[in-house]
Amino acid sequence: MKKLLTVLLVLTCILSLCGCSKANDDANLQDWEKQLGQKGIISVGISPDYPPFESYDSSNNLIGFDVELFTNVIAELNKLNGTNYEVEFVPMEFDTIISAIQTGQVDYGCSGFTFDEDRVGSVLFSDKYLASSIVAVVAGNSDIKSLDDLTGKTIAAQTGTTCADAAATFTENVELIKDVNVMMEAFKAGAYDAVLLDEPVAKNYEDGSSVVILADKVEDNDTYVICAIDNDLLNTKISEAINSYMQTEEYNSLVEKWGVK
Repeated sequence: MKKLLTVLLVLTCILSLCGCSKANDDANLQDWEKQLGQKGIISVGISPDYPPFESYDSSNNLIGFDVELFTNVIAELNKLNGTNYEVEFVPMEFDTIISAIQTGQVDYGCSGFTFDEDRVGSVLFSDKYLASSIVAVVAGNSDIKSLDDLTGKTIAAQTGTTCADAAATFTENVELIKDVNVMMEAFKAGAYDAVLLDEPVAKNYEDGSSVVILADKVEDNDTYVICAIDNDLLNTKISEAINSYMQTEEYNSLVEKWGVK
């Protein structure tokens, strides 16, 4: 009986110490850190089918402007706040990133997100990290020469994007495709009259014959990272890091390297 009581007391002490340790760990965290899902890691949802923003190289490594940008922003966050967070990229389909943020699967989304009124109230937008535009691409031998010629045509766009919303202003014949690489292969095979894309992505596919960009832009927009609606303190810190990083020459070199401006 005494042995049993001794064991129970030891277990109680161990559990108490663990509880104290956890409480002390939490007490040492800054308020914005408590809005993260994992200790020491900032996880980010990314859709690797959107070069030059994000894609896989021949060795199946994640590469692209967003990959390097977010990694460097977190390094800047660490420098500004005396923290030591690492980045964990979580590949997923673009139209699932917002739900992954809302359910706590990832802390952030960084995948060429542009501002959309429909997303307000669902996620928070950081300060912008890049200016961009939506453009239309057509075949070199197409009779579509201007944006006015898109009226009533069959236009493809990636599911869940502002490009899809823009396409709907020209026609009811909008084809929504999850994977941009698949969409562009189908376009080259003649499945659609045009495709709407962010300009840096369109330039990545432009070849002057099978893929040509119309001169007039569909609309100008900016690019942001997004997080859960309740993570306001975290979002403020990320925005501070973005703005600080954008003042560096390294940021300008990154923009030049990936041709996103």
